[in-house]
Amino acid sequence: PVVGDAFINGKLLLWNGDKIYRQNAVGSDAFTVIAEGYIGKPGFISIAPDESRVVLGAGETGNLYSFDPQNPSDYDSDHLLRNVSHSSGRLISGTMLLVHRSYDLSGSTYSELVLFDLTNLDGGGQPIGKIVVALQNESAATGLYMDGVTVYITNGLSGQVRLFLVSAIINAYNSNTTLTWETAGVSVGQNPLDFFTNTNLGGVAGYVDHLQSLILSNSDQGNQTLGLQLFDLAAGEYLEPFRVSDDAGLYKAIYNPYTRVITLLFREAGVATNPWEVYAIALLEDGEGEGEGASEGEGEGAPEGEGEGMLEGEGEGPVIPPCEDAEMSIQWPEDGATLYVDAAYP
Repeated sequence: PVVGDAFINGKLLLWNGDKIYRQNAVGSDAFTVIAEGYIGKPGFISIAPDESRVVLGAGETGNLYSFDPQNPSDYDSDHLLRNVSHSSGRLISGTMLLVHRSYDLSGSTYSELVLFDLTNLDGGGQPIGKIVVALQNESAATGLYMDGVTVYITNGLSGQVRLFLVSAIINAYNSNTTLTWETAGVSVGQNPLDFFTNTNLGGVAGYVDHLQSLILSNSDQGNQTLGLQLFDLAAGEYLEPFRVSDDAGLYKAIYNPYTRVITLLFREAGVATNPWEVYAIALLEDGEGEGEGASEGEGEGAPEGEGEGMLEGEGEGPVIPPCEDAEMSIQWPEDGATLYVDAAYP
């Protein structure tokens, strides 16, 4: 699938396992290829907080790529940071990359977080990584999300989410110490399995500031009907999940805090070649988006082809290309945030 991240100005940056696409304008359905040749099944893409660097993670092969978004260029060997097992990653600064990886020990699966200082190189010119967070019990690596000074980490086996301060993670690297999951991390929620029970999670995909909520998605369809979910930090409870199908499936989310739009990718369970469906979910505050609003475009330069895009509802919102034959507007969650859903495409 395509993975993505958002620049400070709200433009999306997408990677499809080869080409890198930058959105031409906020809310536009047109994307421009800015670089290509970055080969691998996309695991994550992360823009540094100061936008000085972008890192791509090809989870299956382990390759970690880096490039300058201000001066992008096609792949060559200088763009390969190193090869390391990982499921997800996040640049917590322009020079420090945090990755979450799983490993097997005596027939059980565990996970740990490794921090790489991209300026601290070994004799082979590769960045040196140190374990900074260890999950003592059985666990699985899944998505990471950073909001300012906080990193949200999910145990993909238990579903538990804990937050760690970025400063504590950097200090662990510099002091050659390892933070423990139970004692150093702050648990999010009293019952982390209210809905996503007995299944792997995609982890935290975003923080919705005006709703004070985390976005969570599942990463393993299993045998359940799962979906996308918000966790209300203030109330300490999960809100009703959003599902695009009654069938089990794989949900992945890209959150754009500038536009307050979730790009949701869904694939029905069963066959790995099932098509991905793409939806745009706009999380608005009460009173926002009143009146008719629509956005259209030809979808030229879109990562997966061409097609017209249409978004209809009670207000304007960006279109995820290409989209056809769709109109749906429902309320989710119940406090008035509006949900716009675009059409699926193969």
